Amino acid sequence: MVTVDAIRVSVIGEVGVRVPDSGFQRLQPAQRQLLALLVASGPSGLTADILADEIWPDRLPNQWQASLRMTVSRLRRSSGVDFVKLVDGRYRLELGAHQVDAWYAQQIAARPGAALTSGDANRFSEILGSTEIYPGVEPTLTIEASIREIATAQADLVHAAARQGLELRRPVLRSLYRRVLAAPYEEDLGCSIARLHANVGLLSPAKELLDLVRTEIVATFGTELGQAGRQLQRQLDSGAFGPAAFAELGDEIEALGPSVPTALRIDESQPTLRDGAAKEVAAELISADPGIVLLGGPAGSDRRGFTAAVLHRAGSPLGRVLLGTCTEGVSLTYEPFLKFLPGLRRRISRAGLEGSGINQTVLWSSAAEELSAIAAGRPVTVVIADCHNLDSASLDLLLFLARSSLGFPLRFLLEGQSDVEQSEFKRLAARLKVLVGISPHTLAPLTLDEVGRLVSFTYPHASSVTVRGLSEEILLQSKGLPTVVRAVIQSLDPRSLRLPHVGTGQTFEVFSRQVAKLSPAAQSVGVAAAVLGLECSLSDLEQMCDVEFDDLLDIIDELLDTGLMIETTGVDQIAFAHRLAMDEFLTTIRGLRLRQLHLRARNLSDDPHRRARHDLLAFPTVPAAEARASQLRSARLLHAAGSFREAADAYRNALGLDESIPLEMRDATRFADAVSRTGALTEAAELRSEIIGACFAEGDWSSALDAAIAGLPEAELIDGDPERFAQLSAIPFTKVERPRQFELAIHLTRQASLLGREQVARTWVDRAAEAATSASERAAAVVAWRMANDVSVAPADRLDRVERALLNTADDRSRLPLLQLRALDRYQVGDTAIALDANAEFAALSARLSLPLRQWHAQLFESMHHYTTGGWGEARKIADDALAHGQRYGISIAVPTRLAQEFFLMWLTNTHGDLTPVFETTPPDDASSLLFKAAHAVSLHASGEESRAIRKALLVTKKVLGAPAAHGLAAVALVAPVLAISNDDELVDQVRQLFVPLRGNALIVGAGVANLGPIDRYEAQLSGPLDEISARRVVGLADALGMPLWRLKSRLDLAQASDSLPDMASIVPIAAGTGLEALLPTDGKTARSPGS
Repeated sequence: MVTVDAIRVSVIGEVGVRVPDSGFQRLQPAQRQLLALLVASGPSGLTADILADEIWPDRLPNQWQASLRMTVSRLRRSSGVDFVKLVDGRYRLELGAHQVDAWYAQQIAARPGAALTSGDANRFSEILGSTEIYPGVEPTLTIEASIREIATAQADLVHAAARQGLELRRPVLRSLYRRVLAAPYEEDLGCSIARLHANVGLLSPAKELLDLVRTEIVATFGTELGQAGRQLQRQLDSGAFGPAAFAELGDEIEALGPSVPTALRIDESQPTLRDGAAKEVAAELISADPGIVLLGGPAGSDRRGFTAAVLHRAGSPLGRVLLGTCTEGVSLTYEPFLKFLPGLRRRISRAGLEGSGINQTVLWSSAAEELSAIAAGRPVTVVIADCHNLDSASLDLLLFLARSSLGFPLRFLLEGQSDVEQSEFKRLAARLKVLVGISPHTLAPLTLDEVGRLVSFTYPHASSVTVRGLSEEILLQSKGLPTVVRAVIQSLDPRSLRLPHVGTGQTFEVFSRQVAKLSPAAQSVGVAAAVLGLECSLSDLEQMCDVEFDDLLDIIDELLDTGLMIETTGVDQIAFAHRLAMDEFLTTIRGLRLRQLHLRARNLSDDPHRRARHDLLAFPTVPAAEARASQLRSARLLHAAGSFREAADAYRNALGLDESIPLEMRDATRFADAVSRTGALTEAAELRSEIIGACFAEGDWSSALDAAIAGLPEAELIDGDPERFAQLSAIPFTKVERPRQFELAIHLTRQASLLGREQVARTWVDRAAEAATSASERAAAVVAWRMANDVSVAPADRLDRVERALLNTADDRSRLPLLQLRALDRYQVGDTAIALDANAEFAALSARLSLPLRQWHAQLFESMHHYTTGGWGEARKIADDALAHGQRYGISIAVPTRLAQEFFLMWLTNTHGDLTPVFETTPPDDASSLLFKAAHAVSLHASGEESRAIRKALLVTKKVLGAPAAHGLAAVALVAPVLAISNDDELVDQVRQLFVPLRGNALIVGAGVANLGPIDRYEAQLSGPLDEISARRVVGLADALGMPLWRLKSRLDLAQASDSLPDMASIVPIAAGTGLEALLPTDGKTARSPGS
């Protein structure tokens, strides 16, 4: 019971009539089984026939009728509560309406002069959101209220909240919105829920609900809206509720997540961590075959919270989510399934009472039927927590269900502890790998940045320097385990933001006395070791303290004897016994050459981050200007070493020390460059604008150019950057120093090409060619010419100019982009062998020159080739390696590119409709490109949402026609089947003209993201599904290009176009022994092609 202003409100689902333990223990087996069946059945109850069949299957009707009456009577007497009732011929457990004090709350709300407070609104929200009943028999049994009483109580609360003008939370409103959709004929309830939406400014959903109620009651009862409905309509029309809220609830209703148990819902009050990993696991869970994902992590890794994040990311494709838990040390057969399959529980219970054996096949079949009844045609996701305790019978049932054709999508997410002593998780993972070929996902520990986010979220007033220092200490103590990190953060002293003393429990006074007994030399060595860190080598101490090695050994022995320091397993290494001992030495630093020790420690290290930290610690009490200078020196070191994230933090720290002093132009440009390469593109754009504005004011055009190209090419957007293009265009070409005019022209050409402004790109490429003076600049001009003409010039014509430039270029860095273009163009025209040789040379040269972006491009090309030839396993491995490489080096488009590759594979197998919710929940930075918008449109089309698909496809196409670019060409090709049903013939004709220069060639996405095959296929799809003539022409083109994937797909297209079975003798050899076998038709039916 909860108390709000002396109003007693029963929270449904937590308060009920309890059967005393003693009474429960006295129940006989038949009474216990009857109670279990009634609880499992919930408010719907069970008929006498079903109860008798479950408890006394072998008795005659007159015998079991008497037994049932006697058992019910004894059950009532044993418990002392009359809660078993016969209603409409069904036995059920039932409570009186007095258990829910909604009526009392309504009377208080209706009193003159009384008003409900926001606290009451929160309590009402809890009650309205508690609609689920969790049945189960435990030593202390809780009997829940019936659904009818819950509905009545909720309706009373809705009316009271609506009259008082309460503003309820969005999750509650979404739940109430669904309720009106399910029963629109309940006029009073529908009007009250519409009013609750209007209270928070959601006017459109309020009007929609009111219109729905009006339409339903007119059709059902032949009457108009009552007084309450008409009054609400007048208020909505007159604008009495104020302006509408910016975020309409209708948009949220389209993206509703799965129905998940409360234990698996995300904690919205905490910052989001490990979101990228959750998205990857969610995508695999949606597309897994079989639908099993295994997730492991050590104790303290917050597996339940990460599981909730995965479910939240996956969204609606998961459907209904069921949660089962395995108990440690309990070998209960089928334990996780007993939580949500009451029929399975009854069968096992009856077999135990009768002493008969269990027929596993019958049991598994009944479990499958029960799951089908729960699913009701919707997807079901089963989450099994603590799967390292999973019994063998449950694993067998799980595999049976995963391999069965149940008529609905069924997925399993298993999460368990991977560091248990008995290695149960490892055995489970090994068995699943052998049986179904899946490998576990291991939860990575939190990074320093994520720990910093948690610290700054809890203590937002802390400075960035303090947060950074605390985060490093917490990460060291917790080893990155989320639950440990949160516990340590909660133990911080909010006044000083210092960690509490940890270790042996001794105080500073005890350690002070121990340190005081040491010789001055030992104290000095101890302080030097504290500066070096928790672990240090004897050779470093020798250089730090200027002592002979033999003398140092004697001093170390003195320290070891006190117990303050210990020998570690490493060679020539010592360490402090615990953190408190090291802190005590640090308190004596100020009298023992602090600055000299830190500067020496800095010179002993090659790690830029460690050097930067020693720079900061060497000047803790000096004026801010000196500390700021130290931070800037550290930031420059880190930027030069390629540690861009740490460099950006160092620049932010320097600015935080004195925000009134701006950075020098060169430092500001480095700061923008570092921020760009970490993926924070919005912040980087703001920094560039400030720098360029200052440069324009001073007429410093060279620095303006440096700022405009900061972060390129790693931070380059696939669709181009209009803001960066505008910044570059604002720099007067004639006022830039002549040696840099070529650089400005090249970057303008590149950005104009990405933005699809062909005419502008051709103008600037001509200027670049005129400004080129060296062989390397002339080679770069050829690359720019290729980008400016990648849509309007055929690949064969482009190839001729690229290869001539290769012959005349000797410089490795200049040859590199030409090799890449040669590989791409050769692949498009079907010269696969030459293309692979060019890419191999390109990859080797990129590695030799240590250019991460070019290495990533080479990996993309290689994975694309494996997808084309059917080596899908190898292609995925290379694609994953490319993703890891891109994330390691801060390539901002690496993640969306990996998603595009997965979309391509699902598009080939015609399962891309499942990706619709993924595209709808992808952050804008990842889904801003035309390619992703086109993929979203195609996924909508595949999932049956044609109107939304057509709108999105038309938007993409119009943007591409307005500014044609290579990636835009691929985007339009993807949506060709959607354009065919758009009834916009003029637009389709313009797209057809766009395809003309590339006829007879393959269409490559980006630098090797995917190979879409002959472009003629998509030109034909603009007129609708392929006819037989077009399909035969595409078959000939695919054979000429020699690409196995499209040789197979074109033949399947031909069979579909001619409405006949495919020629298996011609297609089986193409796919034999490769991943292309997944595309072969089964059961004599032709597989449906993507985009058909």
